[in-house]
Amino acid sequence: MKNKKRMSGEEMDRLLDQIDEENTAFVLPQDASLKEKTKYELCRALVIFLRESGMKQKDLATLVGTNESMISRAANYKILLLDTDNLLDWVGKVFPNYTWKDRRKAAG
Repeated sequence: MKNKKRMSGEEMDRLLDQIDEENTAFVLPQDASLKEKTKYELCRALVIFLRESGMKQKDLATLVGTNESMISRAANYKILLLDTDNLLDWVGKVFPNYTWKDRRKAAG
């Protein structure tokens, strides 16, 4: 039996980057789940920060403690390739004083 080599994290990132090369943004479907909507909004917050600050993706990656390919995925709304906890952590580091607002409509 052949010895199967496991892919390193860097090799996996390179492979996913090749898949992502088109850099086409994910379009959120109308029937998106709460998880998908949450990830989308977190990506949106990071995109707004990048645009308003003029910061480069690699600098944001350093600031939040990840690699540039992960920030690229967030900037292109590749929500299926991102973890909600990571997105929350990154947004929390960029906007440390942010307060979540309850956007639910009052029943009635």
